[in-house]
Amino acid sequence: MAINFSGFGTQTQPSGWQKIAESYSTTNVDNIAIDNLFTAGQTVNYRGFRLVGSFVPVTDSGYLYAYWRYNGGNYSTNNYHWGKQGTYPNDNEYTQAASSQNHMRIINNGGNQSHEGQRVNLEFYPQNSSMSNYLGNFMTWTTIRLDASTNFRTETGAGYFNDNTQMNGIRLQYNSGQISIHAYTLWGLTH
Repeated sequence: MAINFSGFGTQTQPSGWQKIAESYSTTNVDNIAIDNLFTAGQTVNYRGFRLVGSFVPVTDSGYLYAYWRYNGGNYSTNNYHWGKQGTYPNDNEYTQAASSQNHMRIINNGGNQSHEGQRVNLEFYPQNSSMSNYLGNFMTWTTIRLDASTNFRTETGAGYFNDNTQMNGIRLQYNSGQISIHAYTLWGLTH
């Protein structure tokens, strides 16, 4: 499922979070690609974005990954660095971190049965021309997941892409298999 924002933002909007788009589908898709977040001639300039959504994998125990995109192409070089902390009952926790990866792991394994899957609150801030080098292209997230045994977990994390390219898109996909159900809303932060 792809969303193209060419020509979006021709009206002036006040500062703050502005709803850009939403999507809900029970049709299997390979990934969610959101492109043209910055388009020449836009009068609304977004500093960052928030995606709030729920995802269920076709393949049980799917890990949800994020990739930056530039002009419709995926950036899957080994410049992704991320870390996160997870909690689960009763007062247990785990940590994970990785450098020089070809993806950003947003959330661990989610199950594919009724009410399993992952819930995500993802903020992402692409590099832009008004920023000093390498201060953009980062993400932060808070998530909830129910794994293949319906075990409840929370994960909070952050990561960055070590590249100065002014990214204008993002892609979400599972490490294996398709997305069977998705429901999300995309917000843009104006300034």
